[in-house]
Amino acid sequence: MLYKNAAKQIKLLRIQNGLTQGQLAKAIGVTEKYISIVENNYRKPSLVFYRDVANYFKVSFDFLFIDSSQNKNCLKK
Repeated sequence: MLYKNAAKQIKLLRIQNGLTQGQLAKAIGVTEKYISIVENNYRKPSLVFYRDVANYFKVSFDFLFIDSSQNKNCLKK
């Protein structure tokens, strides 16, 4: 369940920041295909991947694992 929440959070953060999967992939050093795989919950990434995503979006590590429906107000800029 936590990984599904993280996949949703990553996609939500990416979209709210106006990034394509390719742009996010390039920024954190992975492939566009890998971002797609993660966002569609086909693979559970390493903790290093989650750390890199959290650092890129300047959110806490645990923020990625919280249900996105509970965080709608947290993502507004």
